[in-house]
Amino acid sequence: MKEIIEIFNLPFDDIQEISYEILEPIYDNTGVCIFEGTAYFVAYTIYGARIEIPEKDSRFLTIKELLPTKLSLHENKTLYLRG
Repeated sequence: MKEIIEIFNLPFDDIQEISYEILEPIYDNTGVCIFEGTAYFVAYTIYGARIEIPEKDSRFLTIKELLPTKLSLHENKTLYLRG
């Protein structure tokens, strides 16, 4: 987890939680997709800040490769929670 926290460029002691979050696609009332959806890794700090790394960012793939388990593209997950 330390390598992932370093990618966010935050001090380890400032991290409260790291999670994988998705936004589902959005369709208008005629069924046309107006938002394709996205996924991102998020770091929440003890100060209330939220830092996002979206899937279009090259660091997203780096984080995904560091994870020991595969992530479902349809599931939000907490990856680290300060104990």
